[in-house]
Amino acid sequence: LNRRADRLAGRPEILRLEARALAGSGPQSLFDVYAPGMIVFALLLTIPQVAMLVARESRWQTLDRLRLTPLRAWELLGGIGLAQTALGVVLVALVLGSALALGFQNQGSTGLALIAGLAVNLSAIGWGLVVGCFVENDGQAINVGSTVAMLQVFLSGSFYQMPSPTLFHLGGRAIELFDVLPATHGFLALQQVLCYGSRWREVAFRLAATLLLSLLTLVVGIVLFGRLRLKEKK
Repeated sequence: LNRRADRLAGRPEILRLEARALAGSGPQSLFDVYAPGMIVFALLLTIPQVAMLVARESRWQTLDRLRLTPLRAWELLGGIGLAQTALGVVLVALVLGSALALGFQNQGSTGLALIAGLAVNLSAIGWGLVVGCFVENDGQAINVGSTVAMLQVFLSGSFYQMPSPTLFHLGGRAIELFDVLPATHGFLALQQVLCYGSRWREVAFRLAATLLLSLLTLVVGIVLFGRLRLKEKK
């Protein structure tokens, strides 16, 4: 507005301030900074959807018929997990593609970002299974699942950097309280790849932590589903 006012008044421009990153790569705007968090947010919305699918199987009494078969929990949930993984690929591609169309400046590998996003999506599937074991209908699944998703969005730092106390150090790396969430590592991996152009070696720890914690969450969800839902007596 000041520059426009100077032009209208016929005053010459004396000084112009421009912000540039000191490093070779980095986020060029606030939009670039927040785009990775939006990807994590979109992926975590899988939680209420998976919870709703699990609750619906119970409400439709599908599980009563499945108990008469030798079907195991991981076989049933494997089908749900594969479908949601495919949806996760679409979500990452859609959100990242939309960000690029709106001016996001990707500094790194799109394939590496997709892998990090799928690891986060795996944790969302696991959390959805856990929530689905404790709800009775679609409404509860949506409400509880959305709450769990939003808590992880905030605690992972996807929108705002949250203060987190350091618990211990591992290999010279500080492990903080909210690092127990796969979304925390997934967000940092996406941010480093998309905003700073980091490569495999630089995000290997974050990717491994995301994948391991996601698999652990998925296993917990499958075990709980098998004990609380699939073996439930009428």
